Amino acid sequence: MLLMGWKKSIQWKKIVGVLLSPALVIGSGLVVPEGALGLDFSAPSGDVGRPASSMGGGTRGGSCTASNPMGELRALMPLHNNIGRTTSQTPTMYWYVPKNTAKYGEFVVTDEEGNELYLEEELQVPAAGGLVKITIPATAMLEMGKEYKWQMSLVCDPEDRSTDEWDRGKLVTVTPDENLQKALEAAGTDTLKQAEAYASAGIWQETLGAIIEMRQERQTEWTDLVEKVLKPVMQQHLARENEARLNQKLSPEELAQWLEQITEAIATSPLVELTAAN
Repeated sequence: MLLMGWKKSIQWKKIVGVLLSPALVIGSGLVVPEGALGLDFSAPSGDVGRPASSMGGGTRGGSCTASNPMGELRALMPLHNNIGRTTSQTPTMYWYVPKNTAKYGEFVVTDEEGNELYLEEELQVPAAGGLVKITIPATAMLEMGKEYKWQMSLVCDPEDRSTDEWDRGKLVTVTPDENLQKALEAAGTDTLKQAEAYASAGIWQETLGAIIEMRQERQTEWTDLVEKVLKPVMQQHLARENEARLNQKLSPEELAQWLEQITEAIATSPLVELTAAN
């Protein structure tokens, strides 16, 4: 399966590498603890402002997440356009999945020419929602210095794929420069210092992977990353989705409430590795 045609979208302002403004933290139950590490992640300037790779959520009416009017399938990415960098040829990706009735999930990766590199079908998606991950295997190893398109879909009705709920974006593979190599050597086996090194270099997938995998032991750093990077991205997604609604638009208060619920779900949900059904 090839990815559906990419849609044109509005360019958005840079929203990472800065603290949330008070207007975005309305009634948050996830206040960043005093003394939080603060990874100081800032996406590379070349990625900020590029046309959005994701138009958000695919089909709305009749989808298998319809009970969550603003809670769509979302990749955990540092930018609204769903562009993330990695130094791995077999990177791991992460998503927030809302409560759903999907029959299964599907994940596909294509190269810049649209050739399918990896396809995983009939993934078992938790109906209760939460955080999920999938690792691109060595059999579909990515090349360094390339861009790849990905799409994750919740298949609501296998007989009518127009009802799929989907999210899509790009992975950019980069070779670690000398500064990053030295920082990683200095970090040794210290996962937190490794995350700091990747964050300073603007490498998102490894920054996120290091923190999310040890979030139970380093809840402060995980909450910090969610609040500073992921929450503003989700806020932009919600605002755009609401603007696209033809009727029954949500009020600013309702939007803020949904933002808090999704942010809390990302911060506290268990992480499930997606596997194909037997």
